[in-house]
Amino acid sequence: MAPHALHETLDKIIPWLAFGYGAVMIFVLQILMDSPAFAKMANERIPEPHRSRFFSHLPLAWICLLVGSAWILQGLWLSA
Repeated sequence: MAPHALHETLDKIIPWLAFGYGAVMIFVLQILMDSPAFAKMANERIPEPHRSRFFSHLPLAWICLLVGSAWILQGLWLSA
């Protein structure tokens, strides 16, 4: 595979990975924070150091969602 082909492939995949990570993490974290039943289950089953680390990923998830969506839109705009 030529180096420029690898670059083009990564340029198509990476924005979708960032967008997907952000979307999934925000979805899961919002369910855990908004639903009392899921919040109770998370408090019972996930030990505290892991739970706080998991919830600390929310800002990163928002950044990934926004950067990934902007990157995808930029690719669509430049390809048109």
